[in-house]
Amino acid sequence: MPIEIGEVNAEIEVDAGGAGAAGGEHARDEASAEALQRWQELARRDAQLAARVEAWGFDD
Repeated sequence: MPIEIGEVNAEIEVDAGGAGAAGGEHARDEASAEALQRWQELARRDAQLAARVEAWGFDD
């Protein structure tokens, strides 16, 4: 059964400045800080695992 779509109209309002833009910057800064923290935790875990492998004498 074919579906026929007629005309579709939509309006979108965008606020390029003001609090919305500043809020986006703040959220991006928080996301960057969280990403850095996760990366640092992964680097620490990688170093721990490397030390454990070396201590046991495993060689991949």
